Amino acid sequence: MAVSVKEVAAEAGVSVGTVSNVLNRPEVVSERTVAKVTAAIERLGFVRNDAARQLRAGHSRNFGLVVLDGRNPFFMDVTQGAQHRALENGYTVLMGSSDNSLTTEQRAAGSL
Repeated sequence: MAVSVKEVAAEAGVSVGTVSNVLNRPEVVSERTVAKVTAAIERLGFVRNDAARQLRAGHSRNFGLVVLDGRNPFFMDVTQGAQHRALENGYTVLMGSSDNSLTTEQRAAGSL
């Protein structure tokens, strides 16, 4: 089971907000506290969950691309270009093929 920020805070003897600051804005936290929280993170094996962070923030660094036919070289070129540009800007592309099905396109668009 994943270790939570609450567990890290309890282990380090600090607040959840302090753990958050160490993870996101360590310059606003004393070096001693950063060391304490970092040690707790290592002891517990805490791994930051970026998907959960993005959900809480209300935005994501992912976007979806649905092409008509993933086997068509044209659409693969389009996908590769989109992925290249996305990566340059810190985004990830999630790609799917609708196989020329309007229902599949609508379902994919509804899940974004």
